[in-house]
Amino acid sequence: MELQPPKLPELYPEQFEALYDPRRWVVIEASTKAGKTIGCAVWLINQGWNGQSGASYAWMSYTIERCLDPGLKSVKSLLESWDPDRRHWTHHIAKRELELHPGGRPHCVFHFFGAEEPDSIYGPEYAAAVVDEASRCKEESWHALRSTLTTYGGPARFIGNVKGRNNWMYKMGVRGRSCDPADS
Repeated sequence: MELQPPKLPELYPEQFEALYDPRRWVVIEASTKAGKTIGCAVWLINQGWNGQSGASYAWMSYTIERCLDPGLKSVKSLLESWDPDRRHWTHHIAKRELELHPGGRPHCVFHFFGAEEPDSIYGPEYAAAVVDEASRCKEESWHALRSTLTTYGGPARFIGNVKGRNNWMYKMGVRGRSCDPADS
């Protein structure tokens, strides 16, 4: 019997439309408690489940503490709801990783890290990424993360509250709203 994909919460229409936009880079600016984090947790798990076996996925926030709660905490909670006995996933606390291994075979790994030191981000290859509180992350950290998405041509979702108009996330969102989805 083939293992069924994780049963995840249904996204409301606006969440689904934003997260599953066909563009590679999607900026989602919304107020607190609008469902950005849980929506991105659902999106990232789906990316991992449906992606290439052996691939890695990233969740980055402006600090490691912010990345662990709510980032890792949200993804872990969804996996616990799907498989409370942890037969098909593992949490590596020290490495800040969650691994899906349906049917006993390694499938994908979710990595959680802070954007404090951009140089520490270079190196790995990620198939998709979430940048939580992106407007508070250093722009250099985004450039480092972007380089890790190159091999797979991976998509990224940038979430956060509006934090002025003089940050790279806001400017990226303005550029995105002014272009045709087919151009990105």
